[in-house]
Amino acid sequence: MKNKKGLSTLIIVLVAIIVLGIGYAVIENITLTINGSATATANDANFKVIFEGATSNSASNQNITVTNSIVEDEQGTPEKQQKLHAVFSVSGMTKAGDYADVTYTVKNKSEDISANLSVDTSNIVVSNSTYFTVTPTITGAVGGSITLDPGDDTTVTIRVTAAKTPIDNNQTSSITVPLIAAPQATQ
Repeated sequence: MKNKKGLSTLIIVLVAIIVLGIGYAVIENITLTINGSATATANDANFKVIFEGATSNSASNQNITVTNSIVEDEQGTPEKQQKLHAVFSVSGMTKAGDYADVTYTVKNKSEDISANLSVDTSNIVVSNSTYFTVTPTITGAVGGSITLDPGDDTTVTIRVTAAKTPIDNNQTSSITVPLIAAPQATQ
């Protein structure tokens, strides 16, 4: 009897081991998945390219008067108020070839966005092109544009030239030279 009881116990243990082994082999891998989303939103306040200053002016003769200044925008929230407009005045030109250079400093005040600065030549306006020509130049530009990394600056010079003599009466012209600052990924 003792032998039968031991044999029964052995058989039960062997059956249990076989059942557990087969049961364990049936368990499969489980795949865990993480799903989510991310959103990035453009913020114009991150991109700041402004006129930093009205710098030197020069003229072809001492009778020509040149003034220039920066106009601070007062519209919008304080972070959007930037110096985006510059004005100048040239007077005293008397003959063809007289010229005046008006120079401004443009600065990229963005923290992490570079700016590709260029002159929008297709939209330069000279209301009296019979008597005046305008030639813009960006210091350091290659192929008409320059990349300003965050914190960098350059100068933009506008040359206004009297184009014709004789000058009938007093001739005036309104002049617009648009600059384009396009955001670029910082490297």
